[in-house]
Amino acid sequence: MRKKINFLQIIALISIVIWGFYFVVNKISPSVSPDFVTYNQTDIKIGNVTVIADIAETHAQRVQGLSGRSSLGENEGMFFIFEKDGPQGIWMKNMLMPIDIIWIDKDFIVVHFEKNVSPDTYPESFKSPVDARYVLEVPAGFVEGSGVKLLEKVEVR
Repeated sequence: MRKKINFLQIIALISIVIWGFYFVVNKISPSVSPDFVTYNQTDIKIGNVTVIADIAETHAQRVQGLSGRSSLGENEGMFFIFEKDGPQGIWMKNMLMPIDIIWIDKDFIVVHFEKNVSPDTYPESFKSPVDARYVLEVPAGFVEGSGVKLLEKVEVR
């Protein structure tokens, strides 16, 4: 003798499948913890200063970015490397400090910057109006203090 499946059992089964799918998707693309992301560093000469920057070149490194860090030293930053040219959107998710954001094209020329971007701007995304390949995040006030200008050449060592 077969049991009949009632409406509530079907709803329960569908709910279990949906919740299971939700957890599988979140395990595939978890939020990245700073404890699991490591960075190489490079020197970047921009304006009249040299910045020691962590290099964010993998997806996990770019997702983590500066999220969760409470401060940056005066000449410290993060250098994001993207696979292809584009507007390269940057947001302030889980940021704890304001920063200056500098977009740099494939020829290492400054094409755009935003000054003193506050963590309170999240979820707004900031993008360059022209294509960029790289983004440099530095402490708020850096652009003005270092004399960075549009179309300025950047040296990455």
